[in-house]
Amino acid sequence: MRYICSMKHRIWLWFLCGLFSCVTLQAQTIIELKKGGRVRSKTLDDYRQPARQPVESDGQKTADSVYFNKWVIEGMDAMSTDSLKRARTCFVEALRLMPKHKLAPQLHYYVGLLDENRGEAREALRHYDAALQLNEGADMDMVRMRRAYVCYELGRLLEARRACDELIDRHAQDTALLFLRASVAMDDRRYTDARRDLENLLVISPNHVNAWVCLAHVNNLDGRPQQAMEQFNRAVLLAPTDADVLMARAGAARERKLYGLARADLDVAIKAHPERADLYVQRAALWIDMKEKRAALSDLDKAVSLGTLRSSLLELYQAAQ
Repeated sequence: MRYICSMKHRIWLWFLCGLFSCVTLQAQTIIELKKGGRVRSKTLDDYRQPARQPVESDGQKTADSVYFNKWVIEGMDAMSTDSLKRARTCFVEALRLMPKHKLAPQLHYYVGLLDENRGEAREALRHYDAALQLNEGADMDMVRMRRAYVCYELGRLLEARRACDELIDRHAQDTALLFLRASVAMDDRRYTDARRDLENLLVISPNHVNAWVCLAHVNNLDGRPQQAMEQFNRAVLLAPTDADVLMARAGAARERKLYGLARADLDVAIKAHPERADLYVQRAALWIDMKEKRAALSDLDKAVSLGTLRSSLLELYQAAQ
């Protein structure tokens, strides 16, 4: 089902924002940092102060300490000015100089976030693993959560499930963790488990749009279309112009041949987000179902004009002929 892809994208965006409420490792996420915020970690901010002279007599260690401080400060400044590529370079250089420094776990964590931001999930996983090898304490649960999400993104569902189960023992009320575990269960076709976590999440946060959408997907996949539609309706009430929510309900409506509702949702979404090429592709597929081939071709051409590769739409173009 094509509209499931928008849910996966939505999960990715939400977790990239780092919306974990039980953070004990003090750190801003990439999205926050891109807005111009500075790293809040007191430990890292201390490196803005004049560095104490190292007590080691070895000249190389003294030089490494000085350059380590320099790279960390430069990396922090780069993050605050949206120079994320430069920030990553600085942190990696600091880690190369002093791989076992007390700040190394946090630097690996930041590099992991930066790697997630540029779509390098495996590199992110490598840095999260390195952080946890250096510090296995409970104050690293934020890193464990990010690692669990990356495992989910990479399709390593069993590993992600085990990580979530371990974390939930310490953070039973964390909505993002419940959402992640439910997403893992949904992909693993454990719909009862997914439903339980989402229902628990909605007790804690009843207006959680993502949870309503995900619960609707779970029930739709589990052969409960009526419940799914009710939950999609709740999500649309909470976010009436959200393109992904509207596209999700439109997809469910299209499956049930409720073409009027599907068209209405896509029309609203396109009016609110005319730059979204995927919305035109979804409406073109709907037009084809409705035997409105001229309208379908028009929407496909619009999607191409917005940057979608025509080669990726060949099947729809053929169906619209």
